[in-house]
Amino acid sequence: MKISSMISALCCAALLACTVLSCFFYSFAPTDFSARETSGMQAEDLLRQSASERTAYASERGKETERVAVQKEYTEYFSTLISISLYVEPSRVSEAEEACAAAEEVIADIENAVSVTAEGSDIYRFNNELAAGERMEISARTHAIVSLAAEMYRRTDGAYDPSVAPLVDLWGFSPRFYREDYAAVEAYDRADFKNDLPEREYVEAFRSLAVFDEVELSEEDGRYYITKPDKMVAVAGTEYGVRLDFGGIAKGYAADLAADIFRSYGFSYGNISVGNSSIYLLRSPADAEGLFDVGVRNPRAEESGWDGDILANLRTKEVGVSTSGDYERYYVTHNRRYCHIISAETGEPIDTGINMACIVGGSAAENDALTTALCVMGKERAMHFLEELTDKTAFFVWENGQTGKYEVIANCEKDQIELNASARGFVLCGYKKDGVFVYEASAASDWVQIAVGIAIAVAVVGVIVGLGIRNHVLKRNQTSTKE
Repeated sequence: MKISSMISALCCAALLACTVLSCFFYSFAPTDFSARETSGMQAEDLLRQSASERTAYASERGKETERVAVQKEYTEYFSTLISISLYVEPSRVSEAEEACAAAEEVIADIENAVSVTAEGSDIYRFNNELAAGERMEISARTHAIVSLAAEMYRRTDGAYDPSVAPLVDLWGFSPRFYREDYAAVEAYDRADFKNDLPEREYVEAFRSLAVFDEVELSEEDGRYYITKPDKMVAVAGTEYGVRLDFGGIAKGYAADLAADIFRSYGFSYGNISVGNSSIYLLRSPADAEGLFDVGVRNPRAEESGWDGDILANLRTKEVGVSTSGDYERYYVTHNRRYCHIISAETGEPIDTGINMACIVGGSAAENDALTTALCVMGKERAMHFLEELTDKTAFFVWENGQTGKYEVIANCEKDQIELNASARGFVLCGYKKDGVFVYEASAASDWVQIAVGIAIAVAVVGVIVGLGIRNHVLKRNQTSTKE
C-alpha cells in the first residue's frame, strides 16, 4: 500500500507541476482579446505634438526664429474633430487666420459635395434621389474625389470600395447609429444592433450592390456627371439600389487641400488632423530638421494594460499620414469583433487578422484608401501589396493566432520603424533588408517555450520514476511468490 501511494503521489506531483507551469505560461503569454465582451468607439491619438502650444522655435538660416502657434478646431464637418496648427512669425498671425479661414471654406465645400447625411450634397442626391441607370450633374469637387476613389479601387483590385455603403449601414456603422436619438427605421434595422446580427438575406443582397466599377463618370463641355449602375435588389418586398460613401477618403482629401492652402500662403510649419486618423504634416518648429515625432497607437491599447498606448514611433515631415483599423468603431458579440471596415467580397466586417494599417508619405487621401484596403486584403495579399508600394512607408499589424503574437509587417528598413519598448506581444516580422523584403514568422515567446519544456520534462521524469517503482514492486512480488 505504501508503494502504491508513492506511485500515486509522484503522478499527482507530475500533473500538478504541469498545471502550475501552464498557469505560469499563460500569465506571461500575450493575451487573446478577440472574444472579450467590450465595445465602444476609440479615437486615435496619432500625432504627438512636441512643440509648445503658444510659442515654438525653429532653426532657420542659422538663427533661432520665434514662431507663434495659431490653432483652430472644428467639429461640424465629417462628424469628427478637425485640428489645425500653424506656426508663424508674430507679424503674420493675421495672414495665418486668413489661411485657416480659407482652409475651412474648402473643408466645408468637400462636406457639401460628398456627405452622405447632408441633404443636397451630390452623394446624398446620388444615394437617395437618383434612379438606377440615370445620371446627374455633379460639382468639379465631387468629380475629383470620385475619380481619385476610382483610381484607388483599381489600384487595390477592389479592396477599397466606396459602394459597400449599404453594408456599412446594415452592420450598424453609419452615422445615424451613433446619434443619441437612434431608432430602427429601415426594415433591416435592429433595436440592439450591437448584439443582434443582420439577417443573411440582407447581407447577400447588399453584397451584390458592391459594384463600384459600374459607376460611370463623364464630362461634357466643362460640366461633370455621374451615372448610377442599373442594378436593384429586392428583399422582403423592398427594393434597394447602389449607394456610395466616401468617408474613407474625404478626410484625407480635406487634409491635403488644407496643406496646399497653407503652402500657398507661404507657411511651411504646422499640421492638420482630421479625425486624428487622417493627417497632413508640414514641418515641425520644434526640430532643427523640421521632423515631427509621430506616435502610432497600439490597436489593442485598451485591453493590453500598457503604460501608454503608443505602438511605434516615426519621424517624418511634409507628408500625409493615415491609419485604419478595427479598433476605431466596433462592437463585440458572439465572440467576434465587428468593425466599420467592410469587405465587399464577403459582405461582412473584416476578419482577416489585420487589426491596423498605417501609411506615411504623399497624399493623405490616397493613404486613407490604401490603409482601409490593407485591412481588407488579409496578410498574404497585403504583404505582396507592401512589396510593390515603393513611394510610401507603410506597415500593418497582423494577429498570429498560432503564436499569440501581433506581427508588425513593414515595407521599410528595420531601423526606420521603432517599436515601443513596452509593446508586449508585438514583434517586427516583416521589413526590408538591403532593399529586399524579408519575412520571419513570429515564434512563441521564450516564456512559452521554457514553460512547456519544463512541464514536459517534469511529466516525463514523473512517469519514468513511477514506472521504475512499479517494476520494482512487480519484481519484489514475483520473488515473494517463488519463495
